[in-house]
Amino acid sequence: MAMTIAQSIGSVIGYGIKRYRHEAERQKLELRLQTLKERNETMERDRIIARQMHDELTNDLTYIITVAETRLMDADGVEQETLNKLSDRAKDALDCAHQAIDMLRHKDYSSLDEQINNTTLWDEIITGIIQRNRLDLAQMGYNGTVSIQGIEYANSYGKKVCDEVCSLLQELFFNIRKHCSRQDGDYSLSIEVNHTFLNIIQMNSIASIPSLTQSNRGLAIHRDIIGRLGGTFTTSAEDGTWILKVAIPSPESGSK
Repeated sequence: MAMTIAQSIGSVIGYGIKRYRHEAERQKLELRLQTLKERNETMERDRIIARQMHDELTNDLTYIITVAETRLMDADGVEQETLNKLSDRAKDALDCAHQAIDMLRHKDYSSLDEQINNTTLWDEIITGIIQRNRLDLAQMGYNGTVSIQGIEYANSYGKKVCDEVCSLLQELFFNIRKHCSRQDGDYSLSIEVNHTFLNIIQMNSIASIPSLTQSNRGLAIHRDIIGRLGGTFTTSAEDGTWILKVAIPSPESGSK
């Protein structure tokens, strides 16, 4: 009798364990299927966005380049310089669009992976962005100062931070053109890098009537990215002056 009861209990326990394992496997399978479904939906959405970018954005940029280079044949002086600059900027934008399309198509792409630990490359990227944009602003009547300190610490920050800083600088210079007062035309940009933080401070006088409509999308995107990098992003407007402050911790510092 006792043996029969023990066998029954053993059978019940064994059945319970088997059922538990079966349920656990079923849940794992459902999770894998759900993850695969979400991944496929994301890839399909990205492919649609890539197609729209190719059909609209890249075609329009190609049209701008073609028109500019066609007009160059008969241009001279200031018009020739303007058309050359227009063509070059459109080509840069087209390259960026192609890179974004490749990423949305989930192709292997790395803009700086192979050389990102080269301080000279970092310096060239930052310097190139600053020089090109400062020249453009000067030609438009804006006067500003730029300070870069501690570039030797850049190696410790890696590709993600480097890409974000380069993108943010482009956005900041674009916003100066949009929102800085043409009458005063003053702006400043300070970049300081050390072994724990990369700090950016940008200021400019505010135009009473902005030259372009504000969308607020650009800075919101950068605020989100910098937050995910563990950094801080603050903006303020005081006495007619726009102030932006960014601090990004070095991945090696462990700061948050």
